[in-house]
Amino acid sequence: MPQFYSMMHTTLVPTILKGGFKSNVVPSDAEAVIDIRALPDEAMPALYAHMASIVNDPSITIKPLDTVDNMPAAPSSSLHTAMFRALEAAQQKLIPTAITIPMMTTGATDSAFLRARGVDAYGIRIPRTFDENEGVHGNDERINLKDLALYQQLVQQAIEQVSQ
Repeated sequence: MPQFYSMMHTTLVPTILKGGFKSNVVPSDAEAVIDIRALPDEAMPALYAHMASIVNDPSITIKPLDTVDNMPAAPSSSLHTAMFRALEAAQQKLIPTAITIPMMTTGATDSAFLRARGVDAYGIRIPRTFDENEGVHGNDERINLKDLALYQQLVQQAIEQVSQ
């Protein structure tokens, strides 16, 4: 499924293209910004070198942007912690038919900065259908109030268990 492709592969998407000023004039220079969603263990210098070898043009420079969007290399969070066990126990109590599984998300979170410093960090998703996920980042993004209440209960129970 396309939805899972970026959980198993580093993806590159050109998001900003600049060049030229008139339709009948060849631009003297151009620029492309590429959104790279890298897997946690991706060797970024090697990726840039591979991109340069594909382009194979010494007049083209490939370099990372100096932005706050650069995520640090970070290991996965352990599944053998009190917090993961608390999240799993809360899920089993509130949604007994669901299975707690680790899953990499395709979006960026601040957890990479924590994990890079040795802090385990977990995101939580209430089970949803593929159709319910269609509105993510759209102008009609929404969550059902019942699901929001369930999410709040899950977080509260996990925090209470781990803080005892």
